[in-house]
Amino acid sequence: MSRRSFLFSFFALITLLVNFSPAYSQVTEPSSGVSFPAQVSVGGTNAVITGVGLRKKAIFKVYAIASYMDASKINKGADPYSQLLADGPAKQITMHFVRDVDASSIRGAFEDSLKSNIPSYATSPAKKNADAFLAAQVDMKTNQEIVLRWTQGGKIEVVINGQPKANFTDPVLARGIWAIWLGASPISGDIKTGLVTKMK
Repeated sequence: MSRRSFLFSFFALITLLVNFSPAYSQVTEPSSGVSFPAQVSVGGTNAVITGVGLRKKAIFKVYAIASYMDASKINKGADPYSQLLADGPAKQITMHFVRDVDASSIRGAFEDSLKSNIPSYATSPAKKNADAFLAAQVDMKTNQEIVLRWTQGGKIEVVINGQPKANFTDPVLARGIWAIWLGASPISGDIKTGLVTKMK
């Protein structure tokens, strides 16, 4: 084999490996063009993307969102929403902002949704942790991310722009947060549907 043929074959192999390697696999939210990794590690568990969506406020795009769940726990024959709202399987929500949003607006949006998704919110034992969750929010710039992780026992990790911001152990709050997008009263029916497309 000539040197030229060897180099061509070598680079063709590298290209093939890159294109088919899970580490390089991406899923794109079409309306925003934001790409998310097809799999992430959540508490040492391999979690795969269950779907993507786009949050809009009036005519404005606010953030693209991706949902992930422990690949070994996904049951494609069962209700996807029940699986994503159940304590146990490791899960992640990634919010990728496509416009600048101030902290007070983020807190207000989260709080309004938590009131709808946590029973008796004002007197719930989860209210104290919910207040701390809201307080952890900061101003977000375009292309910055909020990452929320939920692992067994209602353990919640909040990571903003790659920096750990808060940790809670509260199954009620965890379910309430995930229900913002996946519960009975989601902020968007399109997002709710989009976040489970890869579980069916």
